[in-house]
Amino acid sequence: MTLYLQEQIFSFDHFDIWDEDGNVKYQVDRVLFQFGRKLVVTDVQGREICFVQHIPFSVPCSYELAVPSGSVQLDRHFSLFSQRYSIDSLAWEVAGSFMSLDFSITQGDKLIARIEKAWPAFQDRYQLEIADEKDELTALCVVLAIDIEAERHSN
Repeated sequence: MTLYLQEQIFSFDHFDIWDEDGNVKYQVDRVLFQFGRKLVVTDVQGREICFVQHIPFSVPCSYELAVPSGSVQLDRHFSLFSQRYSIDSLAWEVAGSFMSLDFSITQGDKLIARIEKAWPAFQDRYQLEIADEKDELTALCVVLAIDIEAERHSN
């Protein structure tokens, strides 16, 4: 399954996510005046289906990813020469180039999802390939959380 996101859109308070056929599948809204950054994902009818929220004062930096199957915590791990993320409860590891939105989500040797620049790249369009439909919303929330983190560090 494939979803498409537009990088420049992330800086606004609302943006759409498209499916393989170019149809809007999800809408994302930033919750303003919230302590800790929060993005809410809705379906095209406007029903909230999941959200991503920075957990204030968390060490390491953490995000709550609330999806219909339950909440999980995405943690950022620091080291001198690299960074990585993980969701320990799912045994997911996230590695790659986070600032350029080019990374993979794995569980052991199994690929869960991969985000990279979509070709042909009209503007900065990104393609999120998800191996199993059941992981779609969690993988999408991982991408959104990492984008929030990249935005926090670029400001």
